Amino acid sequence: EKYPSLACAPCHIMAPYVKGYQSGDLLAKKHEEAGIACIDCHENGIEDKINETVWYVTDDFDDPPAKRDFGNQMCTKCHTNMDEIIAKTDMGNGINPHNSHLGTLNCADCHKMHMKSDAVCRQCHDFDFLRNLPAEWRKNKA
Repeated sequence: EKYPSLACAPCHIMAPYVKGYQSGDLLAKKHEEAGIACIDCHENGIEDKINETVWYVTDDFDDPPAKRDFGNQMCTKCHTNMDEIIAKTDMGNGINPHNSHLGTLNCADCHKMHMKSDAVCRQCHDFDFLRNLPAEWRKNKA
């Protein structure tokens, strides 16, 4: 919503998500700082609002909420130039998290909005850049 404190936070299970959007070092906060509202990704029509109200009133909801599956098309609505992203993240020596030997990954495989992001390549590799990621990322130990 445009005003998550009013629209989302009253439901106790949403409070941590709203808090992460309003403060801290998660990717959700980075999006808030860029002027991206919750509703810009979490489109919420009248049917959704009615269902959420019924779930709230009847205390019949998933806790924690079910993880939403946003495909790459959600991210590429704003992050449109993948060639630029690939060039920016080229580490040299064939190392590039956005041009993976695993093929096409879903952005959300690594980039997490409401928890620490976690590079898929960390599962097998110990690249230097994995130790120096921004605060919103899980890091390999030095």
